[in-house]
Amino acid sequence: MSSKTLCSSCLRNLHHQIRTKYYRPYAPIASLQHSSAGRNVGVQKSFSIFASRRASTATGNDAASRKFDLSKDTPAGSKSDNGPQGQGGNALEQYDAIGATQALFKECASQADYTIPQAFDRKLEIPKNTTGEDIGEGYGWWYESLGLTPTFNTWAQVTMLHLYLLTVRFRYFTPDQSKSWQQHLHDHFFYECEHRMTIFHGMSARSIRNRNLKELYNQWRGMIGAYDEGLIKGDAVLGTAVWRNIFKADEQVDWRDVAMVTSFMRRGLKALDKAQDKTIASASVRFGSPAGEKAVVSKSSPLMARPLGKEDETALKELLEGKKGQ
Repeated sequence: MSSKTLCSSCLRNLHHQIRTKYYRPYAPIASLQHSSAGRNVGVQKSFSIFASRRASTATGNDAASRKFDLSKDTPAGSKSDNGPQGQGGNALEQYDAIGATQALFKECASQADYTIPQAFDRKLEIPKNTTGEDIGEGYGWWYESLGLTPTFNTWAQVTMLHLYLLTVRFRYFTPDQSKSWQQHLHDHFFYECEHRMTIFHGMSARSIRNRNLKELYNQWRGMIGAYDEGLIKGDAVLGTAVWRNIFKADEQVDWRDVAMVTSFMRRGLKALDKAQDKTIASASVRFGSPAGEKAVVSKSSPLMARPLGKEDETALKELLEGKKGQ
């Protein structure tokens, strides 16, 4: 194949076929094993890869096979070592890029994974929250420690947060590489979203799925802009974006939780910044839990004890006057 582009049919086939090269399958989800016999068994197997975190498979001294935890490790080396192998030049390199980004997406999607066992038994009713979202079963820090509700929207927002961290790192690639790798990563996400809409949430009509996917795409684009603004303007702006997207602008939120997620993003971006290109290209990235950020955000800032200056008083006065005028 001499073409530099891939048709949509090729992409969809590769989405299902080039899995074993980059990761091991997870153990089956226990709750889905008890689904009705009348349900599609193939659908159950397709979700077994999300059952639990992937264990590290690094052996020997092979740096490319080492899975480093972004919340703990600080890999050494230059970003511009050998570069990613899937550079968008020919079809074979495109296939490598698709496989690597698929493995990276699986890592992002596993952070706040959820299941809805009732979706596989017509006799059971799926519970819903006050906004009408289907409530599933989820495990891990985002649900057990942070207290988020296991829904499609929660999974999507947490997954997009991790996708954003990788998207920022892809910007270090050459323009052609960056565009190709970002596109493949985003394609995997939206393919999975449509898949979940179908088997978990009963959206059998393509028109309904397309409408929801379009809305989700708009959220993704807006989230990129909000997080980018936060990286430039500081943690207060970044934390506000996290609050709106992850915590749905809940006014009763514990702001220490928002600070933990914000700190986690900063630490992850720092680790990715120092990671070599071959580490990214080999999909050897593992996201750790933000739980380790609790000790960081619990520390009192020295600036809190500093008396207010004239600039601070002016800013506070303008803020209070602005609230009165609303």
